[in-house]
Amino acid sequence: MGIAMKIKSYGHFTPYQGDVAAYAFFRNEHGHDWYDLQRGKVAGIGKLVELGPKGAFVKSPHAVWLVVDPEGRVINVEVDPSRIVPRDKTVLGIDGASPGDFSAGMIFQGGQILPAPPAPPAPYYINKETPWMRMTDEEAEAVDVAYNAASVRFRQSYNSAVSLRPDTALWDEWRTILVGVLGEPRTDQLLERE
Repeated sequence: MGIAMKIKSYGHFTPYQGDVAAYAFFRNEHGHDWYDLQRGKVAGIGKLVELGPKGAFVKSPHAVWLVVDPEGRVINVEVDPSRIVPRDKTVLGIDGASPGDFSAGMIFQGGQILPAPPAPPAPYYINKETPWMRMTDEEAEAVDVAYNAASVRFRQSYNSAVSLRPDTALWDEWRTILVGVLGEPRTDQLLERE
């Protein structure tokens, strides 16, 4: 990120049954309870949060707190650790950075905070007639032969569809037929967004 920061992991917290059955309790892999950590009741670890007389947040030992899911994605950025509920999450305290330096989706990996990966492209739809309209008459005749040789299940699915979407099995089967007849470059042209 280009930021000189210190990261302290307080561990991965999982739920356990505490003294009061109506409340959720969380403990890290070292057996430390999240709420005991916050109150400074764990030897060698100071208080994680200081609250005012009416329970309002005053300060904590870190400038920023990150909550990370089991896949390493940052899901929450906090200044006040008392707002964190770490169910099946890792809690990180960060110094040398500000909350605006982080966002949900960033990755915690190898002791570093990495930029969020780019979002996958949104799936798009095309009318199932579009590829046919883009074909020459000769291409359409050749594709029709291959289409009619396809399984009944595929043809029934295709006939009942209104549109095609790249993240479906129907698209994959249709694309395989087109590539088999027309090749990959032409198939890509036929299946382009509208």
